[in-house]
Amino acid sequence: LYQALSLCPNLTVLDLSYTSTSDFAFTGLIRNHSASKLEYLNLSGCGWISDLTLERLAKAFKSSAKTSTNTSSEISKCFSSSSSCNNRNHEKPRLCCLRLSGCHLITDKGLRYVS
Repeated sequence: LYQALSLCPNLTVLDLSYTSTSDFAFTGLIRNHSASKLEYLNLSGCGWISDLTLERLAKAFKSSAKTSTNTSSEISKCFSSSSSCNNRNHEKPRLCCLRLSGCHLITDKGLRYVS
């Protein structure tokens, strides 16, 4: 998965639900600008996903936003629980849907990264 993310920088939808995906898959998101256009990410049931993945996602989106004119308050809006995504009119990266049901290793600390 790590290699696939690196090779697909324009990926907008990724459903990894109920797979054995771990934090390692999200290594190097910033360095490779991987997932910078990701709008929907489903990690439901991925028991090996932890706060580290959420930290990496948050840093990757902040890194992508630094190349545009976004302020830090706009960056915090990257993550939301809305089920629909209307990014077609936005130039900034924006993860509209992040599903984490059944990711029991995620704590409040991890959720703070993406809030």
